[in-house]
Amino acid sequence: MKPVEVASSVAVGIFSAAGLVWGLQYYSRKRQAAKKAFGRELRQAEYCFAEDFCLCNNGSFAAVPRPILQLQQRLIAERERKPALWYRRQYDPKWFPSEGGHNRYAQAVMAVAEFVGAKSENLVLVENTTTGINCVLQNLPLTKGDKILLTTHGYGSFIKTVQYVCEKTGSEAVVLEIPVPIESEDDIVKLYADALEQHSNIKVAVIDHITCPSAILMPMERLAALCQQKDVLVLVDGAHAPGQVPLNLEQLPVDFYVGNLHKWLFSPRGCALLWVHPSHHDSIRHVITSHSTYAPTLMERFCFIGTRDNIPYYCATAAIKFHHDLGGLEAITAYNASLCGWAADMLAKAWSTEQLAIPAHMRAPFMAIVAVPETDAYPACPESCGKLMGAVFSHSGVIAAFSHFNERLWCRLSSHVYNCQDDYYKLRDAVLQVMQIDQ
Repeated sequence: MKPVEVASSVAVGIFSAAGLVWGLQYYSRKRQAAKKAFGRELRQAEYCFAEDFCLCNNGSFAAVPRPILQLQQRLIAERERKPALWYRRQYDPKWFPSEGGHNRYAQAVMAVAEFVGAKSENLVLVENTTTGINCVLQNLPLTKGDKILLTTHGYGSFIKTVQYVCEKTGSEAVVLEIPVPIESEDDIVKLYADALEQHSNIKVAVIDHITCPSAILMPMERLAALCQQKDVLVLVDGAHAPGQVPLNLEQLPVDFYVGNLHKWLFSPRGCALLWVHPSHHDSIRHVITSHSTYAPTLMERFCFIGTRDNIPYYCATAAIKFHHDLGGLEAITAYNASLCGWAADMLAKAWSTEQLAIPAHMRAPFMAIVAVPETDAYPACPESCGKLMGAVFSHSGVIAAFSHFNERLWCRLSSHVYNCQDDYYKLRDAVLQVMQIDQ
């Protein structure tokens, strides 16, 4: 049977647990045989990008490789052949047992838990880190006078979530200003120590593992240990961490950890992890009240929420295998970090600006921040970020992220396995031309 015929037979057959294993093995053998290099060759072989589209911002919505998309589509097809049975197997497994008795959600949880160094009973899968943050903050017993610590480098939706929780509970937000330049990790630790000393009623700290607007790899473990000494709960925003930095969640001095799998770990969008320390299991429920809200375990409470699409979760095992097949974190980091560092140096020189002034070891491995040239057309304000992103894309087909902090506009570029140097030359030229700066 030819490979194309094999793929076709998988598509029309029922995708059982055995079929899932076989499919992953087939695509693994296919990849090993092809021996694709990173960059342009991998983009053409494994991604669905339009020819005129250039993504220099994997850090937002990322891109899903073809094998993972094909698995997602096969699972959708299986669901639609017997939709009622698909959902009944999720809600009523006693009366509608799955083939082989397997629970796809539990299987995905176990695969993700192994990848991030967690016990499966402490981890659940949710749609994204924003959902995870809400599941934590909206279930904490905060009252009037309690305080939540966050920073000026926090992600926008998390800041709004804190604002909402404060309005609902009467608690207060303490926003820690983190100025740049940063000389060392000690600068950050001292800022946190001072804040904890000045505000005695801080109940929970939201700590970024990698900051969104500035791509700073924070000294998360040191900060978490500091908070723990002060009896402050620690909620880590690890949106950019899985697939970009090694994780061993059970060893971290934190209470909660959320992280996306659809940014750097190749899963379909709508897949994230929420890790909960055992001491908090009884108090954490999904933010959506549903049939299993009062179930005894985390797994049961989060497993099935109405007609939510769980298929991105079921693709997590395949996404992790794709990651391993590319050589794992070591090989991916070697390529991405080198490309990202080169691109940041090249852009800063071409734009006559500078990179974010932080220690090299505090830079996110796959992300970099470069100042944008100052022009009257794009003043340093939040409104210019979307305007500049749209103008660059309209001019060149390049998607890049722009952020505003420290009274400057910055370009936050990302590098992933499908990127190559030409992508950043296009970004360089597009920014100069849109800003009407002579090269």
